[in-house]
Amino acid sequence: AMIITRCILWWGGIFKYFLFDFCYFVNAVCSLVVLFFPNNTVLNQVCFVWANGPVVLAMVTWRNSLVFHSLEKVTTLYIHATPSILTLCIRWYSKGPSPMCEGGDEGACSLSLWNWWVMSFSGYLLWQVLQLMLTEVLGGEEIQKKGLQTSCRWISTHPRMPVHFLSLKLARSLGIMGKDEKF
Repeated sequence: AMIITRCILWWGGIFKYFLFDFCYFVNAVCSLVVLFFPNNTVLNQVCFVWANGPVVLAMVTWRNSLVFHSLEKVTTLYIHATPSILTLCIRWYSKGPSPMCEGGDEGACSLSLWNWWVMSFSGYLLWQVLQLMLTEVLGGEEIQKKGLQTSCRWISTHPRMPVHFLSLKLARSLGIMGKDEKF
């Protein structure tokens, strides 16, 4: 319900392209895996890596906080925390053998280097290509004309974001930007 509410509230506004970010992609993939492929070890492990890696780190990057009187903040925290909680529960609290363990063998349950890096990174790369096609090719003109925001634009231009400070410092030290120049 929270993600649907977010989609309704953001679709017509300047943040609609945020709805195509990796955290939403991970939520969608995790939901599809739970509903349609619950025993697929590779997909479960890939979801585990995404949910407990980049999506959890995004909570720090985006400075998520639990503010009960703010639907915006509660929804953002929900979107970033739910996949991690879901995959941890699937791994550690499944009834019967865990679908994250090859053949259901809890004693030999491990995350192979292939699933950890190759499969997870390949899925991320697929999302990244689709994201760039959407924001830079298909929606690029709309974004420029209407002044819409994408997460990359927001995080690099919003002065309160640590990534903004770091990228500005790096660009200035490399001579890409002048000392007084701003994004």
